Amino acid sequence: MRNAAVFALSLVASAAILPTPVTAQDGDGAPVLSLPQPGASIAVYSDGLSVVREWRDVVVAEDDPYIILSGLYDGIDISTLSVLLDGASPRDVRVRRDMVRPDILLERSIGNEVTWIVEAGETGAERQIRGILVSVDGGVILHTNERYEVMPPGRLALDELPDGLTPEGLTVEAALNWQVGEFPVELRYVTPDLSWSADYTASLLPDSSGLILSGAYMITNATDVGYDDALVRLVAGETNRVPAPTPQPSARMETMAVAQAAPVADMAGAPGGASLGDVHVYDLTDRVDLPAGETVRRTLLAAVEIPVDKIYRLTGTGNVTPDDTRRAQDGLRPEVTINFENSADGPLGRALPAGPIRVFGALADDDARAPAVILGEDYGDHFPVGGEAELTLGRAFDVTVERIVTDYQTTGLAQNRWQNPYRAGHRITLSNGRDEAVEVELVEMISGQSWSIDRSSHEPVDQSAGSVTWRLSVPAQGQVDLNYSVSVTP
Repeated sequence: MRNAAVFALSLVASAAILPTPVTAQDGDGAPVLSLPQPGASIAVYSDGLSVVREWRDVVVAEDDPYIILSGLYDGIDISTLSVLLDGASPRDVRVRRDMVRPDILLERSIGNEVTWIVEAGETGAERQIRGILVSVDGGVILHTNERYEVMPPGRLALDELPDGLTPEGLTVEAALNWQVGEFPVELRYVTPDLSWSADYTASLLPDSSGLILSGAYMITNATDVGYDDALVRLVAGETNRVPAPTPQPSARMETMAVAQAAPVADMAGAPGGASLGDVHVYDLTDRVDLPAGETVRRTLLAAVEIPVDKIYRLTGTGNVTPDDTRRAQDGLRPEVTINFENSADGPLGRALPAGPIRVFGALADDDARAPAVILGEDYGDHFPVGGEAELTLGRAFDVTVERIVTDYQTTGLAQNRWQNPYRAGHRITLSNGRDEAVEVELVEMISGQSWSIDRSSHEPVDQSAGSVTWRLSVPAQGQVDLNYSVSVTP
């Protein structure tokens, strides 16, 4: 394929000056389509792979059965490429990865007549030298009419691109086997570097009875191909993928490594969600432009108030040794957790994709310009309707715990084990320095061949094969003691 534009290549700057791609027929009669039509349909996954469908109109020339589809991202998985011409598959599809890159231009121009442009004197004037490019190994060598010349620093200008190179990057050639004319083409392929993610912001009410939750999604197009007016579906969930063959390095992929920070788009209406198989999909309410190398951020969930339970939780162990008797553990601080439900008839009532959740807090008398304080953040898993969520914000400041093993008695002889069966007494003291009562959940992990709680000053709320749980209300500026004993056969 030939192009009448002149290409200038500077060995000093290592950059090629390329013409703007256009839709036209080349010298061989085949149409060159540089960009897809607006309105691509894209299913974007959070793992960085996306399924793209795009449509084009092509003109089939009478003297050339091939059409050329260009403007594709070089990193697409070629094994997933599907081409339909007027609803039918072509008899032959060829894929070329030849890229317009300085080193490739030099190598592919060897043996062709080129122009070498150098500065002449101090006036800024330039001198052009015509000759056959002989070698680029370690320097440029030209064969002029009179001699071979090793050229000084300058620019290499090409009258046309070497055969097989296109300025559009990855190209697909499809062979037709029917009449000439204009036909619609549909392309479908899987491409990497096009992904999405969700994140959430929550404001905890001053009395900790609820939080105001809102969310956003971000679509990052880390390819060098933009999609205008795209119909986008966000896919949440886990799907099994077979690794694709690693593509050859390309100039396009190298360029993305130095992409600029992405702008933030205007907020739009929140997308609706629906189940599809065993994944969840969110169809965007508006079409969206996905410029190359940029990130678009929009509303996923409008602010909604959700009732929550705030619980302080401390996890310890009831397994001890004789050396632990009367040894106190002081200054323990429970984790601060926020729990809420996603009931079908609740204020949320919709499935949400996984993402980090940042919880902010404010004093009751704060005004709108008060400093924002993050109480903590956690990663929320996929949150289906009917599910429950728990966020861990950090550790308590005003709620502390002290524990001590009050007694230890051997109750038998071990059979081929390192420790004899025993009975141990525990006292756990909870102190609350806050101005309001708090609920503290104590989880004691206990392991062994067998174990049992012999006595307890408070009734447990849950017991399993490996743990026992108490929930204790601690009054404002007060404290509560939990005393229990456990018999353990290690």
